[in-house]
Amino acid sequence: MRARCVLVVVAALAATSCAAGSGAASSTLRSSLAPSSPQPLVSGSAPASAGSTTGSKDLPSLAAVSPPVAASKPQVYVTDAQLLNANDGAIVVKDCPAQGSCAFRVDVTADGGATWRHGRDLVAAGSADGGSPSGADQVTGLMMISATDVYAYGDSVWHTSDAGTTWTKLPGAPPVDEMASGDGDAWGMVGCIDLPSCTSSIDVLATGHFTPLPHQPGGFVGEIVRQGTDAYAVIRGADGIGELAVSDDSGTSWQPRALPQQNCSESLGPPMTITTTGDLYLLCANEPSAGEEQKDLYLSDNAAFSWRHVAALESYGYADAIIAATHDMLWRDGGRAPIYTSTDAGKTWDTQLADKVGDAAGPETQAFAAAGTNALVFAFALPPNATFTGPWTVNEYRTTDAGNDWQTVSLQP
Repeated sequence: MRARCVLVVVAALAATSCAAGSGAASSTLRSSLAPSSPQPLVSGSAPASAGSTTGSKDLPSLAAVSPPVAASKPQVYVTDAQLLNANDGAIVVKDCPAQGSCAFRVDVTADGGATWRHGRDLVAAGSADGGSPSGADQVTGLMMISATDVYAYGDSVWHTSDAGTTWTKLPGAPPVDEMASGDGDAWGMVGCIDLPSCTSSIDVLATGHFTPLPHQPGGFVGEIVRQGTDAYAVIRGADGIGELAVSDDSGTSWQPRALPQQNCSESLGPPMTITTTGDLYLLCANEPSAGEEQKDLYLSDNAAFSWRHVAALESYGYADAIIAATHDMLWRDGGRAPIYTSTDAGKTWDTQLADKVGDAAGPETQAFAAAGTNALVFAFALPPNATFTGPWTVNEYRTTDAGNDWQTVSLQP
C-alpha cells in the first residue's frame, strides 16, 4: 500500500449546551430550498441552486452479475452513514439519474432510519464519473456533531447547522479524507498523496483560515479517534515504522505509544473505538489478500501505555470499522464480511445478516452505522437473475435491539 502524507485540519466550533455549536463559516454555496418531507430514498433529487468503514464498498461480488449502468438507468448508492443516537442519523447518497451527471447529497433521519428526509445536492460528479462509488467521489463521508450540526467532506467540506435545510461550502477548505470530533471542535484528515511539499499538520480552522497548532504528532497520519480532550492518532514515520500518538489536551501536546503489534501499521489506520469509560479498542490486521486478513482485537484501559489481547478473530473478510456501543457491547463491519456484534467486551462475537451481506450472500455492505443497540446496514438486494443490470434496489437493514430482529426497508432507485 502506498503511504499517504496527511494534513489534519481542525474546525473550531462554538460551544453550546450540547458541547457543539453551529461552526458555520461564511457561505459560498448555499441551497435556497429546504429538503423535502420524509420519504423513501429515490433517484432524481433536484439540484441545488448555483453558487461527502471506510471508502465505499464494491458492487456485489457475484462474478456473473453485471453492475448497474448509470448512463441508461437511474441508480442510487449509500456511501457513508452515521447514527448519533437511537433517532438521529445521516447518510451520504450518490444519486445517478438515467441521463446526466450523478450528484451527491446528505439525507437525514429523526426516527432511526424508518424514514429519510432528502437533502439538496451538494455537488455534481465530473464528466468522467462512472457511476459506481469510488475514493475519487466528490463527497465521500460525513460527520455529525449534533442532530442539526453536520459536516460532509471529500473534495471540499460542506457544513449545515439546520439539519440540512441549508449547506455552506467552507471557503478554502482542502480535500478531506476523514473527520473526527471531540472537545467542541472537529478534526479533518486531508490526504495529499500527490501534492508536493506537504507535511502532516493539525490546523485550526478559524474565520476561513488554517493555522497550525504549535505541536504536531509527526509522521504520516492514519486513523484518528477522539473522546473529549483525548485523541489517538496512528502515525507512520519516514522509516515506515508505525506507532500511536496520544494527546490528553485536545492536541496541544502529543506523546508516542507503541502499537500492540508491528503489523498494525501495515496499512494506515487500523480501526479504533473508545468506550464511554475511556477504554480504547484497536483492531489489528495484516494486509488483506484474496478476501482474507488475520485480525486481532486489543484493549487498553490506560491511555495506550499497555495493551491486552482480547481475541483472535476470523480470518475471512476485511476489518473496516469497530464501534463501541457501551462498555461491553461492540459492533464490527468490513468488506466481504457480515456484521458482527459482541456483548462481552469483544471476547466472543455473533454473526449478523450473513444471508444478506458478505461473500456468502453476494452484495457487500455499502455503509454501516451503529449507536447503542441501534444499527443501520445499507447494501444491494440480491438480483433476480445472474444477468440483471439494474436499476438495483438498495436495502436498508435496521435493528433497534442489538440484532435480535432486523427490519428490511427497500430504498428504490
